[in-house]
Amino acid sequence: MAKNDFSIDEALRFGWEKMKKYIWVYLGILAIIFAISYIFGGVEALLANIHIANLHQVLVVLLNVLSFVASTIISIGLFKFTLKIVDGKKMSFTDIYSHYKYFWNYLGGEILYGLLVLAGFVLLIFPGVYWAIKYRFVPFLIVDQDMSIGESFKKSAEMTKGNKWTMFGFSFVLKIVILLGFLALLFGVFVAIPIVLISSGFVYRKLINTNK
Repeated sequence: MAKNDFSIDEALRFGWEKMKKYIWVYLGILAIIFAISYIFGGVEALLANIHIANLHQVLVVLLNVLSFVASTIISIGLFKFTLKIVDGKKMSFTDIYSHYKYFWNYLGGEILYGLLVLAGFVLLIFPGVYWAIKYRFVPFLIVDQDMSIGESFKKSAEMTKGNKWTMFGFSFVLKIVILLGFLALLFGVFVAIPIVLISSGFVYRKLINTNK
């Protein structure tokens, strides 16, 4: 694989331009995610009035599980939306919830990725940074290529090989974007998130097209 298959500046400019065009789409999806959490939180508060032994705890656990499942499915849809924007394809509202078939692989990939990065930071920080970069595209690969968890980790490692330093710089810049979003009051985060997602999708597509 050729090194430096993408430019950080190019990726950010692409993310910025597409964000301006599709900001309301992302705001709508993020609003749905927050609404789900708010609704389930409200229902949980109402359940506090139930005093039947153990029933309250059971219902609260069930609500939390349902909220988590719904949010995860919508997160998968967010990746699908992003890749369609990057590819210039027509989007559909059903993309938000219709890709639940990836649920278990997506969830397993995210958990394994998080555990690897956490273990790496515990082991002296550098391994955590290295693994975070090496396996960054696991969720994209699961959602886009319908890969298994193992296949997605292997493919992400291949895609980032030879581009670690560029990927490190890209990841660092994205963290700055998120930080600036927080500093620009709460609304800035809703601008930063689409930029980060679209820029990441752009880099993902660049690298996977050179690793076929």
